Amino acid sequence: MERSALRINRSDDQRVCSLAHLSDFHFVGELTESGRRLWTKGVKSHSFAKIDALSQEFYEFRRLDSYPDVIVVTGDVSTDGSTQSLETALGFIQGSEIFKGVPGRLITTGLCASPDRRIIIPGNHDRYGFGLLPLQRTSDALESVFSTSREYPYVVVYHPTYDNHTPLLFFLFDSTLPKWVSAPPWNRVAQGWIQPAE
Repeated sequence: MERSALRINRSDDQRVCSLAHLSDFHFVGELTESGRRLWTKGVKSHSFAKIDALSQEFYEFRRLDSYPDVIVVTGDVSTDGSTQSLETALGFIQGSEIFKGVPGRLITTGLCASPDRRIIIPGNHDRYGFGLLPLQRTSDALESVFSTSREYPYVVVYHPTYDNHTPLLFFLFDSTLPKWVSAPPWNRVAQGWIQPAE
């Protein structure tokens, strides 16, 4: 899991617009996964300890009223591209409290990123098939689970809720290898593709 943050300072206002950039979650179907190598996919899964540590950072942001204005997740949200893995990711990214079992036991807090304050784009893992060799496939599972556009490229406009701030424009591209690109299997594992027009 990778993360970074960008703060945009404005001279005409004391308020600072902030953006949290998260990448490579590699969620699997079980949120409490301890982090392991998925031998059938040849890649690592997320680690609940790291996810929980990140949730504590975001909890502190909320407590200190310094929560990021926009959360951007740039690829490899899941390990295997399955709907179950993507729904686990959605629960963590969108939820405020995450429970397990019946009756529910609180296991962590989520990021509380509502659809109007988050941007999600796919990575090659989010397009993986289910065979032994994880080739990219045509899939809109990520877009379906996160209720985002299926057509790329597109633009998202974020309007800060406080005065005197210019809207932020985000240009979203899907660089996963499209089905129509002729490529040998070993290039369908982790190759991207952006057209000249994009």
